[in-house]
Amino acid sequence: MFTRLHAALIIGTLLTVLDQTEAAVIKALSISFTDVSTAIALAQEGDTVVIPAGSASWTSMLTVTKGITLQGANVNPTDNLTVILDNVSRGGSGQGTAIKIVLNPTQSFRLTGITFRKGSITSPETGNGIVSAGTADGINAPCQSFRIDHCHFDQLYAQNYLAIGGWIYGVVDHCLFDGRTDGSDQAVLVMHTGWGGKEFGDGSWADYPYYGTNKFMFIEDCTFNNPNSNNQTNMSPDCYGGGRYVFRHNIISNCNGGGDHGSESSGRLRSGRCSENYNNTLTNTHGGNSGGQIRGGGVLNHDNVINGLNPPTTFITDYREFWSFAVWGAGTGTSTSPSLAADGTSPWDQNDPQLYASGTHNGSSGAATLTDTTKNWTPNQWVGYSIKNTTQLVDIGGSYKGRYGSYIESNTATTITFHRDNTYGTAMNFNSGDGYEIHKVLRALDQGAAGKGDLLAGSPPVNTTAANTITWPHQALEPIYFWNNTGTSGLTVTSEFPTLQQNRDYYNLGTGLPANSTPAAVSAKYVAAVNGVDYTGPYTYPHPLTNPPAPPSNLTIVN
Repeated sequence: MFTRLHAALIIGTLLTVLDQTEAAVIKALSISFTDVSTAIALAQEGDTVVIPAGSASWTSMLTVTKGITLQGANVNPTDNLTVILDNVSRGGSGQGTAIKIVLNPTQSFRLTGITFRKGSITSPETGNGIVSAGTADGINAPCQSFRIDHCHFDQLYAQNYLAIGGWIYGVVDHCLFDGRTDGSDQAVLVMHTGWGGKEFGDGSWADYPYYGTNKFMFIEDCTFNNPNSNNQTNMSPDCYGGGRYVFRHNIISNCNGGGDHGSESSGRLRSGRCSENYNNTLTNTHGGNSGGQIRGGGVLNHDNVINGLNPPTTFITDYREFWSFAVWGAGTGTSTSPSLAADGTSPWDQNDPQLYASGTHNGSSGAATLTDTTKNWTPNQWVGYSIKNTTQLVDIGGSYKGRYGSYIESNTATTITFHRDNTYGTAMNFNSGDGYEIHKVLRALDQGAAGKGDLLAGSPPVNTTAANTITWPHQALEPIYFWNNTGTSGLTVTSEFPTLQQNRDYYNLGTGLPANSTPAAVSAKYVAAVNGVDYTGPYTYPHPLTNPPAPPSNLTIVN
């Protein structure tokens, strides 16, 4: 019978195979793309492919679909013994990815001991991750055994150094992420776009958060260095597409300790779903950096040591409350059916149905404040409501059109001051004769503290629970909690957005609680009916996948 042992002997000039019944250890001749590809082609499920010390430029994407261990020579990420230089073409389907991992629920995968370093290609930055991992389309169960450890991601030209999608639970541990001084690159992007066999993160948003369980991507015992003094998001973890991550026991220098994108600028992809952040040490020496932002979903943030933040605050934001985005505005994005902001009129949000006021701006054109001299409002009676410009349209990308809307910050008897933000384009103003309406949005789709809701599907999306209509998905309230964050600055959470209320949507429980304890407010809220299981505290640390079983003792060297 022709066996893997015979195959190993035939290609013995290229590889050394240590074979046994259950698994083999296959040594690639060198770190070159060709030699590593050859070794992986020989490997079967459960095998280990060993890549020796050395440095090589990779110009093509390596796709791995086997449940194997891919092991370089680094024992510590700073060893830099096995070095892949990123010169992968930014064109084509790979778009700059050096290693693409695609797994199914029964597979176990590990990537360890490799340094990924920038090569000579510096533009454009790849958006897919130098290393990307995901699951096959339409799977109905997660891959639960995924680990990347003791790797060094060094000054790469990528928007995300490591991108994880699909439906994967696992751990990234003992890795070093060194950013570039000229970049806005991020270390790890976590998505759960395929959760439940669905797309876009819809399955994740239709499920419980499961705080305190293994149903997350864990990032632990890693180091994140940001040399870019102008951008504190450089080297921060990121999350959207229904992503869930636990960020713990990490060392963070001059960057945020985790954040997420909302259901807005990422197109059809949903916001980050939820995260836990604890036992990290974050130090800022650049000056002027805050605690970052939460743009959607729930967060438990506690027992971190936070030094040097100014302000020492994490802000909960919702960009849809001052800007319309093509996917989530309900309109088709045309001049006759413009996209809508979360201003109390988009059916994707929970709205107060009442039209509170309307009229015409009779002040000057190009005004940053609305004026209607026919009114006699009570001062500040409209704070927290939203104002829509019913005349003007705004370009929101490509040929898409949106309707201006934003939340009201103050008012006099005849004027209204509203939030103006030019992050995505020219902020709202009023020309003489423009119409306006005042509405109130109660809770916006996927906002901070939003939780489990109706299943959405399709592109453009519909609510499958509500007969495939466009309607608010009845999302549960899953509050954001911060507690026991100490250090020279500490860290609290706040929001200026009217749909986010302190002591309802977010809580600051203070310091002085027993270390790594679970406050009664948290355990009382996150019972099984809200969390899927009763929350009693963080998941096992270190992550069980960081303690793999010892290798078999009966390996045979084959020369």
